[in-house]
Formats: sequence, structure tokens, C-alpha cells
Amino acid sequence: IASSGVLAHKTGAKQDDYNDAALHAKHVANILGCKTLREVMDVYGSVGTVTERILKHYDGITSSTSSSPTPIEQAMKDIHRFKQFIQESYDLVPSLATALLFKDYDAIYRSSQTSHRLGENTLGNVIESTSWLSRKALELGAYGSSSFGAG
Repeated sequence: IASSGVLAHKTGAKQDDYNDAALHAKHVANILGCKTLREVMDVYGSVGTVTERILKHYDGITSSTSSSPTPIEQAMKDIHRFKQFIQESYDLVPSLATALLFKDYDAIYRSSQTSHRLGENTLGNVIESTSWLSRKALELGAYGSSSFGAG
């Protein structure tokens, strides 16, 4: 395990994406009357149940302006961010920790690459320089690398 020591400062659109993703995750908790996403999982137990609740919350709500996202667009953003958080927190990070403990190098690769892919695609806030660093680490022989989460 190594750290580059590089401190990435998100600016502009990437900073907006990061803040947007964090707001969507918090929004899910607020809609469901919880303080944290961990509490959401403790109370509701499954991503499927949470998804149903979020969709039900937005059912019948109309956009306040033409430039606002439609209720279904807002619901889908909230749901995607919530699912990413749950997968990262409850699956990828624990899987990576177990893989490290047992020196399961294939599992290290799978967990870190899934985390990296989710960071790039679901959150959309990973910057090119950290993506490059992750790719370069793999090229140089790292068992796994991610510029987000379980990396």
C-alpha cells in the first residue's frame, strides 16, 4: 500500500459534482427522516426498500421551474448516489480489507477497480490526474489502485 502524497483540490465543475453527490446522499437520509446514510440502512435494511421509498416520495411532485430537474431525474440522482455510498461502505471497503488480510491479490484488484469505476462513473467527480495516477500504479505492478474510496 502506498500513497502518492498528492493532495487533489477539486475545483470548478468537479467541485460542483462532488458537492452535488454529497447533497444527493444527504437528501436521501433527510427524505427518510434519518440523520445519516448508515442510519438509513439500519432502519430500512435494503437498497431496494430505500429505492422504493425515494420513488414514492417523488411521486406526484412537479418541478418548480422549467430549469429544475424533473422529480424523477432528482429521484434517480439521489438513488444513484445512495447506491454508490452503500456499495462502497458495505461491500467494497470491507471486501478490500479482507482481501488485504488474506493476501488475495485478485480480490484486491477487483474491489479497488470497482471502487475506482464507481468514483469515475457514478459520482463523476474524479479528476484526470488522480485517474492517471491509479492507472499508472497498475501499470507499474500494483495489485490494485483507486482514486476513490476502497483504493
